[in-house]
This record gives sequence, C-alpha cells and structure tokens, in this order.
Amino acid sequence: MSERVSVLAVLENGPHEYARAALPLMRTLDGKRFSVETGPLTPSGHDVVLAASDQPLAPRQASALGTFVRRGGALVVLHSTLDAWLSSEAIAEMAGWTPGGLGPLTELVVHPDGDHPVTQRLDGDWKLSDELYLSEGPPVDASVLLRASWRFTEQVVAYERRHGAGRFVYVGLGHEPATYEDPNFQKLVGRLLLFAAGRTAAAPVGVGLIGYGAIGRDHAASITATSGLRLSGVCDLSAERPTRCVTPSPECSTIQASAWWLSAHHPARMSSRCSRGSTPASTWCARNRLRCT
Repeated sequence: MSERVSVLAVLENGPHEYARAALPLMRTLDGKRFSVETGPLTPSGHDVVLAASDQPLAPRQASALGTFVRRGGALVVLHSTLDAWLSSEAIAEMAGWTPGGLGPLTELVVHPDGDHPVTQRLDGDWKLSDELYLSEGPPVDASVLLRASWRFTEQVVAYERRHGAGRFVYVGLGHEPATYEDPNFQKLVGRLLLFAAGRTAAAPVGVGLIGYGAIGRDHAASITATSGLRLSGVCDLSAERPTRCVTPSPECSTIQASAWWLSAHHPARMSSRCSRGSTPASTWCARNRLRCT
C-alpha cells in the first residue's frame, strides 16, 4: 500500500458550483499525505472517493461504487451528494440513512464528538453559516461525528459507518463556498480521508509540565489543543497547584516535586516549602514515560 492516500475527487457543478467552491479545500490536501485526482467517477485504483455532486448516478456507476466500498474502498460525500444519489439502491444500502428536508441557510453551531479520532480537538462550539438536511438518524451502527441544534432538536451533521470491508462517510455541510475555506471544515475532511482509508493516527505524545504557576494553565491548554499531544502530568513545588490541572483525568497525574531533585535540576526554584517525602520528579517522569529536563 502506498504511503499516500489516493483520493479521487468527484466535484460536479449543478445548482452548487462544487468544482469552484471546493478549490480552497483541495489546496489543503498536501502532497505528502495525499495523491489527489479530480475527474469522473471511476473509483478503481483509488483508496477514497470524495464526492460533491447534485447529479444522479447512472446504474452502472452506482454498482461500481458499491462494489468498490464493499471490497475495502471508502466513499466520503458532501452536502447534497447523498440526496442526489439516493435513488440508487447501492448508495441507499451503503448510507443506511435517508436525509429529510433541507433547512434554510442559517448560522449553525456544530458540536464535534470529542472521543472520535477524526473530530478530537476540533473547536467545541464551531460556528458557520450553511444549510443542513434535517432528519432523525443516523443508522444504529454508525458513529456520529458532528451534531447541531435545530429548533430544540439534535440534528446529525456528519457520521461514518462500515460497509462491507470499506467505509461510508456523510458530511451534510458544504452548501456555502465559505464553508470550504473554514479551517475546521478543512481539517475535518482531511482527517476523514485518512481515517476512511484506514490510516490511523500515531499514539499521542505525553507532555509533562514542571511548574504550574500563573501561566501553567495556559501551557496545559495549549498542549491539550495540539493534535498529537496529551497532558500526562503536572509537577510543582506546591502540593495544591497541580490539582488545578486543566484536564483532570486518570491520564494526568500530579505530584509535589522533591526538594533535592529541584535543587539539582532547577536551583532557582528551591524553596523550604518542598517536602522531602514526596515522589522524586525524575521518578514521576519515568513512570509517565516523559523526558524531563
């Protein structure tokens, strides 16, 4: 398997001028991770098909696409594509869900699933102006990626599910050209293409903070907001300050540093308040697989 994900981008014009609107998004798919071809729907030889279209599928195209996904390929559809392609039995089976009526263009507050690897560390209250297909769902075997509130109901904005040996992904956003310029949308689609192609992210690197003073919380927030990093622990002379860890969890341990360790490594931070009986910071770093300097 090639290290780069081979993407076929099917961007067709109709009521939506997807070929033009999606250009800012396509520019973010860097050549080190993606090999992108734009053209008609001929999925063979690619890892993922990214589709934005208002045009219905011909029966032969739908059959070929269904076979492609069942055999291990992936399909990512944007905005109106699923609605346009649902007349095909192969696509309906793949999606397992039927979008309802189209809501008006409005400001949406999108809530990403914080646990899914694709949507981790997207902005929590992500706001953008777009249209949304309104419907209950998705299928019970799907993982919801994005939700939005609409007139006191929770609407599904994006989901992914297995289909045979492959994967189907629906993203309801993409009506407005400005959506394709949105950094969160660009990051979302890039991650979806990698995820759908079976590329899993490396385990996050643990980061430890030695000292949790006035700006310690800001440092911790920066770590947790950076993809690929996790806050593993906080060490400080004070026994109380580390308990203010920005993301308290079993993964974020806190200790009071030993006076002798800080004396050897950070003399300027020595204080009579240190407890000689506390866990040495060097031992704490080793336990949490961190490099403390």
